[in-house]
Amino acid sequence: MLPETNNSMLLGSYGDMETETFWKALSDDKVLFEVKAIKSAKIKELRKFSDVQATRLIVAELMSQLRELHGKNVDIPEPYITYFRDWTDDPFGAGYHAWKAVISNAKCINASMRNDLLHCALVHCFIAH
Repeated sequence: MLPETNNSMLLGSYGDMETETFWKALSDDKVLFEVKAIKSAKIKELRKFSDVQATRLIVAELMSQLRELHGKNVDIPEPYITYFRDWTDDPFGAGYHAWKAVISNAKCINASMRNDLLHCALVHCFIAH
């Protein structure tokens, strides 16, 4: 029986001109994430997106960071599909967004963000939409 999911979507993005080399090393790996069927999406439909999956290394690192951020009391399920775009690839050639940060990323992510989100306000530091 296929799992049923009520999961949402996560948009992960980077481009702060400091950490993108970390993610670039993970995106250059050749082993891509393998899509998994669920009740709301058949494997045949999901396999159409096999060539745009993030690498397994990116997914593993992202899941590790999410679990560290939310703490051990929050169950973060594994993804069943991913999507990865490197904006430096053709036909785009680049992706750029900059802003004057008033606080560093390292100072922003702290213990106050690692609370049960059902009982506290959501802190959104990385605002660049």
